[in-house]
Amino acid sequence: MFVWVGNSQFQSIFYLIWSFENCLIGSVIDELVVFIEFNFMHFN
Repeated sequence: MFVWVGNSQFQSIFYLIWSFENCLIGSVIDELVVFIEFNFMHFN
């Protein structure tokens, strides 16, 4: 869902917010995967 805005300044702002949210979600998922793997290795 990407809305194309005519103004290039708005485009860059939306792209920064979108990429920041993707990086934030990706880092949270990476931390969860590492946490789950560590728990499985610890309990096994």
